[in-house]
Amino acid sequence: MATSGDHHRSQYRAAGDLPFGWPSIGADGAVLGGGYRWRWSPATFYQIAEWAMFNYSRERRISGELFDSQVELERSLARSARALSDRLQETNVALDVWA
Repeated sequence: MATSGDHHRSQYRAAGDLPFGWPSIGADGAVLGGGYRWRWSPATFYQIAEWAMFNYSRERRISGELFDSQVELERSLARSARALSDRLQETNVALDVWA
């Protein structure tokens, strides 16, 4: 029993055109030749390294700024909590005087 792969192979054989041959070898050569032509130069690697270092330093700077902002926010919340606590104690003392 023929599988779908066998069907395609027999179709190529019947047509006298194999799925590989000079046209596909020529296409492969063009692709490989194009890859060789577009090889990466040392300047390209330098640009990639420069870009990576820029992004790394930017990420470190932003991370530091976020940490500083978080610390300041925690301090502000602690001050607000102390102020509210003091206000609540003053209110309780004032209520005790009226009671």
